[in-house]
Amino acid sequence: MANRISSYFADSHWIFQEYSNATRFMDFGVLATFAVGLALSFGLLYYLASSSSKPAMSKEEWRPFKLIEKMPVSKTTAMYTYPQGNVSRAVNQLKIGDSIEMKGPRGTFEYERNASDVVGLLAGGTGLTPCLQVLEHALRDDLDKTRFAMIYANTEHSEILLKDRLDALAKQHPDRFRVHYFLMDAPDDWQGGKGYVTQDAIDQHLCKSSDRNRLLMCGPPPMINAMKGHLEKLEFPSARTVSQARDPVYVF
Repeated sequence: MANRISSYFADSHWIFQEYSNATRFMDFGVLATFAVGLALSFGLLYYLASSSSKPAMSKEEWRPFKLIEKMPVSKTTAMYTYPQGNVSRAVNQLKIGDSIEMKGPRGTFEYERNASDVVGLLAGGTGLTPCLQVLEHALRDDLDKTRFAMIYANTEHSEILLKDRLDALAKQHPDRFRVHYFLMDAPDDWQGGKGYVTQDAIDQHLCKSSDRNRLLMCGPPPMINAMKGHLEKLEFPSARTVSQARDPVYVF
């Protein structure tokens, strides 16, 4: 059962940065009193609602979101919002000193160092968030030798989130991480993948089906459904409707 957590945002903890017309990056602080237990969770789902009168939003109107970073006690973390969503619009209108309510984490995902030789990451749009959490958690661990291969798909170049961060990780850990980008509307000089992520692209850029390999996915439902079909043809285990903690194919 998820716990209900109230969080107060102090002036020094607010950072807003526009990434695209549909996406905003936010850093915020969580009171240590309410952050107990969150420091150990990553790749899991949280729920967000407003508890302030500005903007007005029903407390029953909870919406799910995933953190960009593993939440440390009393420090900052990050999330993305879509301005066209009801809850997201309300969050975007919050002023310094307002409060929100958050509950979570919810989910069963587990990651264990060296349990896999290669972990493939299939991400679309803001589905990057849990994949990046797992990736950075593993790369920070000097005892973890797991390798990671990512395909990150977006509609256009301006929608690629945290590309500098991903490229820096690939440069810092060339033996453990590589990333391949896909764009639906690619510019003429684009060097990455173009169009939909295909079965051949997964076979080429991620990992093979094996008892020692694992695949994690997060993205828009149409993309995830298509990827499930590709993976089954590549003889990966079928993804469950609701993924379990250590499934070889896990959908966030």
